[in-house]
Amino acid sequence: MRESECANYEKTRKAITERKMALEDAIERYANKMMQELNKPWMKINETINKQEKQLHHTDIPLERTFILPTNKVPQFSDGNLPEECISNMFGSLVNRSDRSEEIQLSKIKSYDTDFLYINPVYPINDQTLLIGCAADKVLKQVAVEKKFKEINELQEVQVSSIVSSSLGKVILSESNDTFLKLLESDGKLQQFVDFNPLIPKGIFITDENEIFVGLREKTKNPFVIDRYSERQVRHLDSHSRTRHIYEFDENQKRLFTVPSRIIASNLNIHVLDTKDEDNGRIITLDFPGSVKWVYNGHAFSKFAFCPNDFALSPQGYLVVTDTHNDACTF
Repeated sequence: MRESECANYEKTRKAITERKMALEDAIERYANKMMQELNKPWMKINETINKQEKQLHHTDIPLERTFILPTNKVPQFSDGNLPEECISNMFGSLVNRSDRSEEIQLSKIKSYDTDFLYINPVYPINDQTLLIGCAADKVLKQVAVEKKFKEINELQEVQVSSIVSSSLGKVILSESNDTFLKLLESDGKLQQFVDFNPLIPKGIFITDENEIFVGLREKTKNPFVIDRYSERQVRHLDSHSRTRHIYEFDENQKRLFTVPSRIIASNLNIHVLDTKDEDNGRIITLDFPGSVKWVYNGHAFSKFAFCPNDFALSPQGYLVVTDTHNDACTF
């Protein structure tokens, strides 16, 4: 036992030291870059000052009696904030390993090839039928899972973001830049369902009682830039599509989300896959009053940044998260 724990201690200690050195290198590179940016205008200003001084030396006016109006063209340095939460997100944190580890065995049953650039989302209508989409290819397909994918229906010019179905069998989806949730009819056509204008729906979840949770953001060219006019929220609708509650800020009036891309609601919790930028994300779990219960920023020993793409809730209550950059499933 001592040997094992000593090995774990040394491994963790080494990881902390390596992370410290990596951040020191990153900070030094960034500081050098800032110095280079500062030196460029200073060299021009210094050259101009030298020329003026030489000209003044050739005049009859004493240099010490000459007044030169300052130009204030040298950039000033503005200190950045270093809150502990920010440092923790960059550096990492110590996590307690469970006293009882469970071995989870996964095995591939079958794989299928497609002509999609990527597949996201994947939504099972039943055990034999899937909806698969690709926003980049602007296509949504309904396929039967047999020996090969058998295409049942195809919709073009659809940039699907999220798909769910109600207990009544209605299939509802959101699109990348559309303010409507839409119904997928049995004939394969899309019908407008609920309009959130001027906001765009992203992640969707429907309860057994047909209440809807939907992630929303404003229309913007860069969804990962947030200012005081931004609206990033999860909205809870009743079975008649009336707003019951809006989750947007915590008790300290701090924004909860960047882009709420996926949502799962249970009896006690609201789980939100929050996309922070193209390469980073996190899982936020709220209670129904809206208080943050916990935030997951990825495994402490992951090689790359945590980039969650989708998640699901198992019958045993485990959140299963796909992590794109680490080619992993997190339980």
